[in-house]
Amino acid sequence: MKKRFAAILLSGAMVAGALSPLPAAGAEGNGLSGRDFAPAQAASLRSESGEEESQIKDQLLLERQGDVITIKLVMPYAADEKLSSLQMKLSIDGGTFSKFTFAPELAGVAKVTEAYAGDGKNKLDIYIAGTQPLYAQGSDTLVIGSVTAVKGEGNETTVHAGDVKVVRGIFLEDRDVSQSIRISEGSGSSDSSNGSGGYYPGATYPYQPTPPAQDNGEKPDNKPEDVLHPPTTQPTEPDKPQQPAEEKAIKKPALKEAKNAASGITIKWSKSSNASGYYVYRRASGGSWSRIAKVSGKNKTSYTDKAVKSKNGKAYFYTVKAYKGKKVSAYNKKGIKIYRLQAPSIKKLTGKSTKTAVKWQKNKKASGYQLQYARSSDFKKQKVTKKVKSVSKTSISISMKRGKTYYVRVRCYKKSEGKVYYSAWSRVKRKKA
Repeated sequence: MKKRFAAILLSGAMVAGALSPLPAAGAEGNGLSGRDFAPAQAASLRSESGEEESQIKDQLLLERQGDVITIKLVMPYAADEKLSSLQMKLSIDGGTFSKFTFAPELAGVAKVTEAYAGDGKNKLDIYIAGTQPLYAQGSDTLVIGSVTAVKGEGNETTVHAGDVKVVRGIFLEDRDVSQSIRISEGSGSSDSSNGSGGYYPGATYPYQPTPPAQDNGEKPDNKPEDVLHPPTTQPTEPDKPQQPAEEKAIKKPALKEAKNAASGITIKWSKSSNASGYYVYRRASGGSWSRIAKVSGKNKTSYTDKAVKSKNGKAYFYTVKAYKGKKVSAYNKKGIKIYRLQAPSIKKLTGKSTKTAVKWQKNKKASGYQLQYARSSDFKKQKVTKKVKSVSKTSISISMKRGKTYYVRVRCYKKSEGKVYYSAWSRVKRKKA
């Protein structure tokens, strides 16, 4: 289970999507992708002097005043690259965290700032999603925020910062920076060691427990989806009895199907009667879940993931959570699997007699093809289906009646682990025999 510090600096609904690889801006689902950066300009700055480049590095700084540790991330080229979304981790040995405060400067540029605490309050995951570049022009230092360290019974307490990631376009990039700072009991002094540091900013709230989180393994975003308000009591006070639930639990959506469409992959699920909307998640084989869309309305039970349109031959898994306000349902941890397959296009129909050759585009990621032709454009009248089991064979002859008009379409398929996955159908071609 995780426990959570949280704060949203701007009013309004929470932006859909965690800081993991997300759909590009403008893609369906309102995914948060971060700002584009100027790679050519940044590369030029880095390469102006080989000697200078070797001396300029990213740094993660931890500065102590009493038991409060201020976190700063120094990135010499971040302003030019217009970075706007970050994530990082804090941990503490020989103590616990009592609260985390995001830097107030983030209120003007960050749309979402959130921090999540572990069960023992000795770990903290920090997330920042911006609508503007986080680094001001001419500045290479970003104040992420500050954390209060509570010493344990031992003589030393050490705070570690690291695992920094930044969003560049739609990609999540690791930054090889870290730092630790040791607080000596009673001495008022501290020692720090810098591995080449980095981290993120926000606003401040004390610790408050969250509803039960999903078990480890494949869990969306590895953090809760709802946003909690600050508690009225400090965590050191005795636990109060839980209040009765105001409403029944939100029903878990059942996954119906995932199928290829011309524009991407379409996911369908069952309706949750007491939900107000749904969160859609995707992961690649061997990867972790990322939230890709927030679908508003309990009756909207499908979503097309357009971000995977060009990912021909790649396997994906999808799952869905229902939500209402701050509450979310359980979800199918395994998800539903599908291979993204791009539909082949028909190149031409040749032949003037009752025999017509149909030629189409090859898809190297497929196992074979399926062709249909019929006397009606909706493929209900005198439909004939033919299967081509070789992916290398991209033509076939079909028989037609003289003087009749026929409609032809083709799709590819892939066999995997005893299942067959189909692409969308090609555009329909018409021919009169």
